[in-house]
Amino acid sequence: MLTENLLQRVSDMYNKRFILNVWSKLIRREFIAKNQIKTLEGIISPDVIFTYCLVYLAKNYVRVPNIINFYRVHNKSISHKSTDVVKHISKWIKSLSTGFIYFEKFLSEREFFKKRPDAKYLALEIWLRECIQYFKGIYEQVQPFQLDEIIRHELSKVQDKTGLMAFLFSRMNVFDVNIRRKDEIIYQQNQIIQQLQEQVKQLQQN
Repeated sequence: MLTENLLQRVSDMYNKRFILNVWSKLIRREFIAKNQIKTLEGIISPDVIFTYCLVYLAKNYVRVPNIINFYRVHNKSISHKSTDVVKHISKWIKSLSTGFIYFEKFLSEREFFKKRPDAKYLALEIWLRECIQYFKGIYEQVQPFQLDEIIRHELSKVQDKTGLMAFLFSRMNVFDVNIRRKDEIIYQQNQIIQQLQEQVKQLQQN
């Protein structure tokens, strides 16, 4: 039996201590129906949000430590079938917006996440991270003007983009701060290296 502490569950999710795939679980049908948990259609990795909802709603759950399934990946797998880049990016943006709006609404309706907006933000960040892993290495394959057209087209279908835009903007600020911190660390390290190099030169001359 695992913790009933929701904050710990969010932390476990963030640290990838939980398998997100639905096929790795046994779930009571009445639990899904009672809580109206649904799988979103037409998005990348739809079982991810479904699993989030399960973990954040269940009073308790049991993790079986034994290996009960071997997952094999091969080139002909339908899950890894190559698709048109533009279509893939369109589907990614749809997944991001549709998934975010649904999941943000789900969290906002839970008393715990109302009281702990920090936990809600972290949970949303986990979803964003899962989305981004499908997007890495592909967006550079299209021209900026194409990417602009795709984003405009997909987001024009979203009625209320306020929450999504606010979240992405806050993440952008965090990313920018982290970059500046890394630059400062690199600068400091370069200064130390230069000082050591000067000391080595002096020792060699002596």
